[in-house]
Amino acid sequence: MLEAAFIQNSSRRTYSHRPPREAAYQWHTRQPYFAPTPLVNLDELAPRLGHERIWVKDERNRCGTTSFKILGASWALHAALQGRGADGRGSQVRTLFAGTDGNHGCAVARLARLHGLRAEIFVPAGTAPERIAAIERERTVVRVVDGAYDDAVQWAACAADAAGAAGLLVSDTALHPDDPTPQWTIEGTGTIFREVHQELCRQALPLPDLVLVPIGVGGLAAAAIRHFRACPAARDAVTRVVGVEPATAACAALSIAAGHISTVKTPFDSTMAGLNAQTPSFTAWEDLLYGLDGVVTMSDAWCADAFETLTAAGLRPGPTGLAALAGLFALHAVRGEDPALRWLDDARHVVLVVTEGE
Repeated sequence: MLEAAFIQNSSRRTYSHRPPREAAYQWHTRQPYFAPTPLVNLDELAPRLGHERIWVKDERNRCGTTSFKILGASWALHAALQGRGADGRGSQVRTLFAGTDGNHGCAVARLARLHGLRAEIFVPAGTAPERIAAIERERTVVRVVDGAYDDAVQWAACAADAAGAAGLLVSDTALHPDDPTPQWTIEGTGTIFREVHQELCRQALPLPDLVLVPIGVGGLAAAAIRHFRACPAARDAVTRVVGVEPATAACAALSIAAGHISTVKTPFDSTMAGLNAQTPSFTAWEDLLYGLDGVVTMSDAWCADAFETLTAAGLRPGPTGLAALAGLFALHAVRGEDPALRWLDDARHVVLVVTEGE
């Protein structure tokens, strides 16, 4: 069924997070495997929905992988290795560990291979065989745990602890507030929105009125919020940032409504596998609570139209890559019933992130 709801964030306030660090973006541009991804104009769809332009940030091929995750993972690994060894190479580290639903683990596995390291990737039970196969193609050990995404993250953390100085956890969610690695992951992910900003400026176009981002544990949304709320060149623009979640894994919406980090207990059965997260990351939480304008939650049925539209535009996405456009369709469906969405009629320029390819 086509079910959807918009949860307005009553905690939204003037955002004062520190500006995004330039170091991650500058470091990315120096890497031999780095290249910006395209910003694609869905010019036929925009007038149908009452917008002037709908831009898609196409992350289906990022640094030789099929998702954006390698941006955050590569910067986090670089920063962590620098902290482990005076020469910045982390000479004692032999194995990288990560918990994942697929894309982050694939990114960590690719980076391990590039650095001549081993990797052990923990995935939740029920992970699609093709996602496991993609990780294994990086010559990486994949361990399936009896549990959900949060359990896979815990198993990876325990394995890294057991490995001592020879192991390094590269996580995109924080298990505790003092964990620095997810902070670096968000910093690296911010390269996406720096590229969006630069491309719009190159074409002498205004910054977007609306940005839709899938949430998961919140790292991608936090990166968007930090750019459009705190970046000196963007903070004066009126850009609404809206998160997108499956109705069965709406951990950000639940947490924002409660005013504190909360864990979803419902079954995690969305086809948007990368969004089947139980709990927001500690590292992203303040950004979500104070920076999001709202969250649209929806059933998987919205993905069919999103898949058809993106495929017709030559952008064949993976299941999670559909989420932002599906969320836009869902927003338009409920705006007539929700006074909190009146601003949608004035949103001329929209940016969506297609987070993964097939």
